[in-house]
Amino acid sequence: EMHEYAIPDAPAHLDVEQDVDVDMWMQELEGLLAADAAQRAMVPMTFKGVEGVVSVLFSRRPFGFSFRPLMPFVVVKVRRGGDAEAFGVKEGMELVEICDRDATCMTPKQVIDCIEEAVMVLPGPWRETRTP
Repeated sequence: EMHEYAIPDAPAHLDVEQDVDVDMWMQELEGLLAADAAQRAMVPMTFKGVEGVVSVLFSRRPFGFSFRPLMPFVVVKVRRGGDAEAFGVKEGMELVEICDRDATCMTPKQVIDCIEEAVMVLPGPWRETRTP
């Protein structure tokens, strides 16, 4: 996938009387690249419940909800203070779309794989559970 960036203006000409601050110029470019990466690093999900539809763009982990890996994919827990709660996700809502794909047509393994792949690009703590 190709991305085009508006590179900050480089000095149009070199003037021996004026210093070229390469560090500042490169810092601007790094800021643009980081902003672009942050914008692309989002996991879209849509939930449907009796109160309506909630579309969410998760931009960090953890998401703050749990669901059973059975169809339909119903939210069984929303963690207090988590992003899911802040976005209005409620217990009992059904996950109907993930990463622009129809979750109602996916197997539990496909949903889990999609989430695992998507969260790898997101910032945030990662909790590993391993059994000895």
